Order: sequence, then C-alpha cells, then structure tokens
Amino acid sequence: MKRISNFILLLFGVNGVICVLTTILGLLTDKRMLGTLNISYISGLNKFLWNIQFFSFWILALGIVVGAFIGILITLFKSESN
Repeated sequence: MKRISNFILLLFGVNGVICVLTTILGLLTDKRMLGTLNISYISGLNKFLWNIQFFSFWILALGIVVGAFIGILITLFKSESN
C-alpha cells in the first residue's frame, strides 16, 4: 500500500509542476502581456496552455480529495488494528 501511495503522490507532484508551468507560460503568452505583438501561433499556444492548466488543476484538486480520503482510511485501519 505504501508503494502505491508513494507512486500516486509522485504522479500528483508531477501534475502540480505541470499546472504551475502551464500557468506561468500561459501568462507569458497572454495578449495583455504581449501588448501589440500579435502572432497567431502564440495565441494558439496560449489557448492550448490554458486548457492543459485547467485540466491539470482539476486533476490536482481531485488528487487532494482522493489523497485525503486514502489518508483517512489508512489512519482508521491502523487505529483499528492496534
């Protein structure tokens, strides 16, 4: 069980890094930050980054809820076995 929970934590850690990086890159390619520079592929990249950020945020939020639930279950089973 410990190996599985460590693997899940690793996956959510990687997802958190993806979430933060896509947020930063999305802000850097935003039209308001670029000003008059209007390149179509940057706009497409910006939309793509915000989509990744949106889904990775919800996966991260869901991971926190699932992780808390798993932590509660582990705590309950450990206290019952003692």
